[in-house]
Order: sequence, then C-alpha cells, then structure tokens
Amino acid sequence: MLAIWMKVKIKAAMRDKFLTAIEADALASERDEPGCLRFNVLQDEKDENVYYFYEVFKDRAALEAHFKTPHYATWRGVADVLEGPLGATSTAGAIRRLGVTRWQWLRRLVYVIGLWPMEPTRCTPVFPAAPAYWGKM
Repeated sequence: MLAIWMKVKIKAAMRDKFLTAIEADALASERDEPGCLRFNVLQDEKDENVYYFYEVFKDRAALEAHFKTPHYATWRGVADVLEGPLGATSTAGAIRRLGVTRWQWLRRLVYVIGLWPMEPTRCTPVFPAAPAYWGKM
C-alpha cells in the first residue's frame, strides 16, 4: 500500500477552476480506479487557499495507472491555479532505505527532541463531502 499526503496552495482568484478539476479527479479516482483506495481533498482551516490531498493506492502500479487517467489529465491541465510547487510526502522510500526498526527509532527521536511540529494541521473535508462517506456522522 502507498499513502501520499500532498499540500497545494492555490491562487484565490482561481478557486472555482481548482475545485472543479480536483473534484473530477478525486471522485473519479475512488469510483473508477480499483487500485485507488482513498482520495480525500481537505481545506486548511487557517488558510482557505491551502488544500491537502490524502491518497491511498494499493501499490505503485495503481499509482502509475492513476497518472494515465482522463480525470488526472484534467487536474494536471489546471496547473496554472497553483501558487507554487506541489508538496508531496510519502514515507515508503525512507522506510525502505532505513529499515523499519531504524525508521521507528528516528521517528520517536524526532518527536522527543521537538523537531516535529506539535500543532496539528486542522482541515475541513471538501471532496468527498457526503456524510455517508465518513461513516459515523
């Protein structure tokens, strides 16, 4: 399984264009791609122009298949809405290089010495937004 956390900052004047494109990508990814297990779009509570994508794919092959879909092309076609570069995070490579034991040790050390931000990022779900999707609501 491969989980990706991505942060984007958009140009405020282009919010509608961004939301149309990312809605198409997020909803079609979960609906049409058997290898896409989750695709959530969240809006930062402190900055309305910052959005986060949380995507989970069965494996790297599923992610590569995602890049070839028409809805992904729609999303990539509106790159002009972004204020700056994408910020993506995936721990798979670091875990593979360090090994699980060293990774767990490093993660604990970072928390203990305070290098990891202690304040959580608070977000509001944008897509999918239906209460039934989130289960207990």
